[in-house]
Amino acid sequence: VAEGMADLEMALKQDPSLGPKGLWEAMSNATNLRGDWKRHADLLRTLAEGTPRNADMLEACAQAMMDIPVSESCDLDFALRASSKAVELTKRLDPTALMTLAKAQQRRGDPAAALKTVDEAMRLLPDGTDASQRKLLLHLRRQLEDELAHAPARKR
Repeated sequence: VAEGMADLEMALKQDPSLGPKGLWEAMSNATNLRGDWKRHADLLRTLAEGTPRNADMLEACAQAMMDIPVSESCDLDFALRASSKAVELTKRLDPTALMTLAKAQQRRGDPAAALKTVDEAMRLLPDGTDASQRKLLLHLRRQLEDELAHAPARKR
């Protein structure tokens, strides 16, 4: 497995255009199977660094980082930076990128900013949008409103 991971890292450095599907899935699956979450986080950072202008990849890396179940391996600063860059690259017009940014803002302890970001994402959803995406945003919005309602006054 170690040789395979080294090969994948080399492939990424030589051709970052391998994109969100092939290389991302291979690296993610290899580290998930081993349960090596620190390595998984390192590979997400490497992948994001290799594709700094790919909004889809940055958003996917940010989301995957937040999905890491081991708190000492989950790099929320990275997730916030990567999702912010994805939102910037999409000119704040991609509801999925905005939702990932809102999650990162929430996880970093800024529910007020996250709520504004969720509202921004909801305004971008066209009328015929898949109901599941709208439901996810509404659920996140309710969580954030609850956090803000129960937050100490100094944090509001």
